[in-house]
Amino acid sequence: MGHGDLNRYESSYHRAKLELNVPEADVEQLLVSLILDNRVQGHIDQVNRLLECGDRSKGIKKYTAVEKWNTQLRLCGMNGTGAATVSGNSEGDALYALRRSLNDPEKVLQSWDPNLVNPCTWFHITCNQDNRVTRVDLGNSKLSGHLVPELGKLEHLQYLELYKNTIQGTIPAEIGNLKSLISLDLYNNNITGKIPSTLGKLKNLVFLRLNDNRLTGRIPRELIGISSLKVVDVSNNNLCGTIPTTGPFEHIPLNNFENNPLLEGPELMGLASYDTNCS
Repeated sequence: MGHGDLNRYESSYHRAKLELNVPEADVEQLLVSLILDNRVQGHIDQVNRLLECGDRSKGIKKYTAVEKWNTQLRLCGMNGTGAATVSGNSEGDALYALRRSLNDPEKVLQSWDPNLVNPCTWFHITCNQDNRVTRVDLGNSKLSGHLVPELGKLEHLQYLELYKNTIQGTIPAEIGNLKSLISLDLYNNNITGKIPSTLGKLKNLVFLRLNDNRLTGRIPRELIGISSLKVVDVSNNNLCGTIPTTGPFEHIPLNNFENNPLLEGPELMGLASYDTNCS
């Protein structure tokens, strides 16, 4: 947070405290007083969310009153003027599109409510200090359904963990827009179709685990250009062609490609086409 933001929060804290005559340490009362005195602008559902998350920083004893005020406003998705705002709305929309496309018998997505202030308050979502989504952790959650192209709007996402579910359909090409992505874990699902060549744009990718699905087609040669790639596992699919041997694939164990009946051994330059056995 820059000095301008800090000054804004501090100013809003002292202004509200003086105007409402609330004791120095009672930040929770100050937030409630702001609402009761009609100083919070926003939809009713946003104001309700402010009340719901009003006690989130109570356990952090070392906070000064101003720091606690700052933290409460950030947790509640507000700005330094006391106005309720929707932070990261496009990210919330993208995640809610995913929720709508999934069947959720265990109700692990129950907290994914589009009426809440921002998706950083949802379970299984991690955000950075700027309230941008960096992790989606939904592995082994008994989810079915399909992935959605809206996931490509999560431009700060680093970890997409959807392994060990029964997700069907294809991998959206828009996943290639996630320029910050480090880990793409979609293994142990029922995903079909081809591995998108757009994944070659993920220049920060380290882990690509797509094993135990029903993927077809070749291994995109665009992946060779990802120098950060350390782990690739596409075993137990229906891939065809040959196994790349250059770039990061030089050090990938061959058993990470096994049980693909139409996939030939390591590519022999000039002797076998990369799309051998592919229709």
